[in-house]
Amino acid sequence: MSCSAEARALEEEGTAAERKPTVDALLADDAFLAGDEEAARRIDDQIAVLLRETGLSRRDLVRVPVPYTTLGAETDGPMGAIAYSPSIANGLSLTARDYAAPDPHGPKVGGRDLSRTAAQKALAAGGVRVHWVENFAWSHLAGGEVHCATNALRDTSGGARWWSTGPGGR
Repeated sequence: MSCSAEARALEEEGTAAERKPTVDALLADDAFLAGDEEAARRIDDQIAVLLRETGLSRRDLVRVPVPYTTLGAETDGPMGAIAYSPSIANGLSLTARDYAAPDPHGPKVGGRDLSRTAAQKALAAGGVRVHWVENFAWSHLAGGEVHCATNALRDTSGGARWWSTGPGGR
């Protein structure tokens, strides 16, 4: 599925975003693309460390779509990158099979959010159901996502201590 020239990078309704460019406008924005590519390189570097230190493999990871934009150049804050839309990766595991993800407000084609569809497909392959949470105004715009703004209690008494089990927790 591809987007039409009019498809918005952020859904028109349901967000308080000041700027809602089309997908084509973002793809023509060299600064946006450079920032997204730099963020992708840095994420890949961190994934390499994660895989090396834990013994996990690339097939143990689930990739979900999240565009990034640079920040700091237009502000007095530190340079870096931040998710342009609510970051699906920054949700909250509710159970082994249920995941509360920030609604990405991605581009729509035929009334379907392409980001939601891609994430649901990727997570369903591992038997995980996605429950979408609206957090655009109360968390995303403040620089956080669902996992940042929630409390969760977990029973960790039955498992092995991850720091004493060796690479990969095995």
